[in-house]
Amino acid sequence: MRLHEEFEVNQPVATVWTFFEQAELVARCMPGIEAVEIVDQDNVDVRATQNIGPMSATFQARVTVLDRVPH
Repeated sequence: MRLHEEFEVNQPVATVWTFFEQAELVARCMPGIEAVEIVDQDNVDVRATQNIGPMSATFQARVTVLDRVPH
């Protein structure tokens, strides 16, 4: 399954970049996030539950930042 969403943020790039560097704040914007654990500067463990119709699934995942290219 692939989910895709786009949106525009009417803020300076530096402000948005600073926000995305704060995993706890980003997690508050994502539906279903139940837990966030900062492992180190480049790795965050998350637990999320998603519902689609009558089905529900809980995922444990590690998010890894591979490259930072601020504009």
